[in-house]
Order: sequence, then structure tokens, then C-alpha cells
Amino acid sequence: MALNNLPLHRYLWICAVVAGVAIAAFTLPRHGVPRVGRGFNPGNIAVQVGETLEQLMAVQAWGLNRVTVWVSDINGAEILDVELEHRENGLPLTVSRTTVELTGAGKLPIQFAPARSQRHAEFVLRLRPRSADGAGTVTFEATEGHEYREGRLWLMGAELPFDLVLDGAALTDRPWPAFAGVLHRQTGVHGLEWAFALAYLGGACAIIRFAVTPAAP
Repeated sequence: MALNNLPLHRYLWICAVVAGVAIAAFTLPRHGVPRVGRGFNPGNIAVQVGETLEQLMAVQAWGLNRVTVWVSDINGAEILDVELEHRENGLPLTVSRTTVELTGAGKLPIQFAPARSQRHAEFVLRLRPRSADGAGTVTFEATEGHEYREGRLWLMGAELPFDLVLDGAALTDRPWPAFAGVLHRQTGVHGLEWAFALAYLGGACAIIRFAVTPAAP
């Protein structure tokens, strides 16, 4: 029996499967970006103004552009100087720098220009608190080092048995938000991606309905 002679409920079921596969392919997060949860033994790392905390990260997704860390306490520090060093085969290639204002405890997203990395790249995230009077502390949430096996953490060159609690994001880890962002930047219109999604699903269901013609008797 040709597809266009299928019962309605079977046709709708096939369309639902196509829609489900498309949604999963475009929205499932964190393909090859680091994500470190609090784990079973969470902790805290206090970093004084002027000290440097360094976290090694293994990244497989292309275009790493955001790392979110969690701050549990701020005492006197005002600014966080941030560096993201991109390495390939252990050799440093580029360093992106930015500053983030410290306003309160909670998650702290740090945005960078997308890194044009290859697969199995390494990045070193460096965090250095700063204040006008040269005094203060920022306390970051951390977890025992077994939580993220590709990571290593240093404070002023001394290795610690922890990893920072963090969440990475890249252009290719979630294609749908990346596609939506490109459309918005190019057109200035919010929500245009949903028109493309409806057109895609409508076209897929139409192909399923009409692609196969009844066989000749």
C-alpha cells in the first residue's frame, strides 16, 4: 500500500515521529561542551583579589562562546578579569579576554567571541578578581575532581583536587538556538525561526503524503 493510501492515524503517527526526531536533533543540549554539576561532595574555592584561578576544559563542539560559573559569595571584589585560552595538541593558539562586573552571588555567564576550535580542543579558563582598593574575595562553587575527568584546576599554580561548577555553550552544541540567533542578527525579527520550523514540518509531512504513488495494477 502506498503512503498516500495509509489510514489517517498511521499517517499522523509517521508525521509525529518525523517531528520528534527533528525536535530532538535541533534542541538536545551539550554536544561536546563541558558541564560540571555540584556532585556528591560540593565545595567552595575562595580567590583573593589579584590571584588567578585556572580551569582546564576539554571541548569537542565547534564555536565555544559562553562559560557559566557559579559564585557563592563576593566580598569587596568588583570586577572579574577573564581569559579563555584555546589550545590544540597542548599548544596555546589564541587568548580571548573580557571583564565581568560582580554584582551578587549566583550563576555568572561569561560571553566570548566564538572560538574556531577543532575537535578534541582544550581551553583554559582564567578568573582573576579585581577591586579599586586591591582587596576582596570571590568564592566560586566547586566539586570534587572526579566529576569532570578531563579537567584540572589550579589556584596560583597550585593544583587543587576540584573542578569549578560550570556550564559551557557553543554554536554547535544546540543548533536551534544558534539558528535562531543567526536569523535575528540578520533580519532583526524575533521569532522568525518558528516560521521556518512550521514550513519544514509541513513540507516533510507533505512529502510523506504524496511522494509515493499507488502501484500500477
